Amino acid sequence: MIRRRSPPRSNICSATPKKPRRWGGEGATRSLAAITGRSTAASSSNFTMTSPRGWSVPRKEYRLLAQDIRFFLLGGSDAAPAAPVEGRHVYPLDWSFQLDRPADYFEPFDEEGVPLRDLPGVIDRQYLPSRIAAYALANWNRWAEDQSPVARTRFEASCGWFAAQPHGAFRHDFPLAGMDAGWLSCIAQGEGVSALVRGFALTGDERMGDAARAAAGWLGKPVAEGGLLDHLPDGGPFLEEYPGTQYRHVLNGCLYAVVGLDDLAAAGLDPSGSAARLRDEVLAAIERNLASWEIGDWTTYDFRPPEARVERANPNTLTYQAVHWILLRHLAVRLDRPVLAAAATRWRAAAGSFAARAKALRGKLAYRFGHGYGG
Repeated sequence: MIRRRSPPRSNICSATPKKPRRWGGEGATRSLAAITGRSTAASSSNFTMTSPRGWSVPRKEYRLLAQDIRFFLLGGSDAAPAAPVEGRHVYPLDWSFQLDRPADYFEPFDEEGVPLRDLPGVIDRQYLPSRIAAYALANWNRWAEDQSPVARTRFEASCGWFAAQPHGAFRHDFPLAGMDAGWLSCIAQGEGVSALVRGFALTGDERMGDAARAAAGWLGKPVAEGGLLDHLPDGGPFLEEYPGTQYRHVLNGCLYAVVGLDDLAAAGLDPSGSAARLRDEVLAAIERNLASWEIGDWTTYDFRPPEARVERANPNTLTYQAVHWILLRHLAVRLDRPVLAAAATRWRAAAGSFAARAKALRGKLAYRFGHGYGG
């Protein structure tokens, strides 16, 4: 039986976004929320604090740190696997609970009900494609569960934003980590494809199908040519969340993108088979290099060459550990990849182990306060 939930709260609309401006200060460019795209709760305070190595850190980021510590100790996270719904292609990660706390995750909204992103002192009010996609897919999963007309309206509005972006490029209109305004990310392209594929299936709107194919095209284009395709040290293909920056080979962003490619192929919107081929090649490369994103059974945020010292690794928060095993398990089961399925099982078990979480927390704190509050 499908559990029914009360409809989400109404959208609170706000003014059109301001023009982007340059960030001020190195601390802003190393902000965790900016680097990872994580949502922060609304706060009237925007004071900064200083880490032991002198990094200027917004107080909100310390609140995120406190939340992560709580998750490590108690076992909670901001990521959960979606329950299957018969006849509905639910997205594997379920963010629908966030719809009940819009002030923490999605507000403010524009006049069409599309989420905006506001990080005082870091970026002015902007459209952040990954947040829009998360909102779309959260509403899709809620609609799949209870056919809420409110959820459907919100989902279609967000898909409309993606379909309206020129050439299927979901750009970020602010600079970040050495990238100029207008940069692309595989996480936004992949999630956008996943939303558009579902929007096309629901509405039959050809604009959404065309936009999904165009968006996937950027995943197969080399970074040197403005795309998102890079290569691991062994030559295997990899999709980049922050192309051309020090944040190379970030696993969670790549997995989101591979899910998008798989969604496109499964929907019959990949007539040439190029999306399916890229999906399979990237998964094979990840499979060969799994150890470079692991410390034991705990995952790391980005790629760590086998010769790198363990103490220099960047262990994931529990939320990212969950994202990794949920997305990897989804792909492994769908595509019959037992090696990846076994890795997902190990990562899930580690997330449920207090000893493993405590060890990861120790490593995460050492990394954050030793390298600055980034990643």
